[in-house]
Amino acid sequence: MNDEERVGAVQDKARRLAAEVIWTHKIMEKKAEDLRRQSFVFQLIVLLGTAVIAAGLVVTIVGSNLYAVIVSAVLTTITLFCELASCAYGYPTRIQNAAWSAKGFLELRETILDLLSDLKSMTCKADNAEYRFANCESHYVELCRNAPPTNKKAVDKACVSLKEKNDSTYDEKEIDELLPEFLRSGR
Repeated sequence: MNDEERVGAVQDKARRLAAEVIWTHKIMEKKAEDLRRQSFVFQLIVLLGTAVIAAGLVVTIVGSNLYAVIVSAVLTTITLFCELASCAYGYPTRIQNAAWSAKGFLELRETILDLLSDLKSMTCKADNAEYRFANCESHYVELCRNAPPTNKKAVDKACVSLKEKNDSTYDEKEIDELLPEFLRSGR
């Protein structure tokens, strides 16, 4: 294989890896958003429950109302459950891990786009292109290995966000839609 063919092969592989990285970044981003939303709901329930409990206790102390005692007891149980569930799920850590993972994929995306740009402008020799691609590929594998688990909801949201309907399969048109215009193949 001559140098031009080698560069072409790297370019094809890098374009596909760019699409995978863009896809994975969006999944991690959506997972972090979903975790933030869940955490917010738990926090909101705890805050509202605490406020109502406090009001119920004041009513109980002042007026000795049995209904206020029952409502306060039920809300105390719900609030305690939500607080414990929030702690057990470790939302702050999980949110941070998903967000950091998304940022890692975003950084890798930019590195791959730099490589594709250099390949397109023919300022990158075959040996250098293969070396840079191998680094990108191993970085992608490492990011995937360290990424927090996701779920179907995150994948579905990423799919809608990227206007994709196939998981990890891209035709040239789909890859071109994800890449900046000057890096598109035009095939």
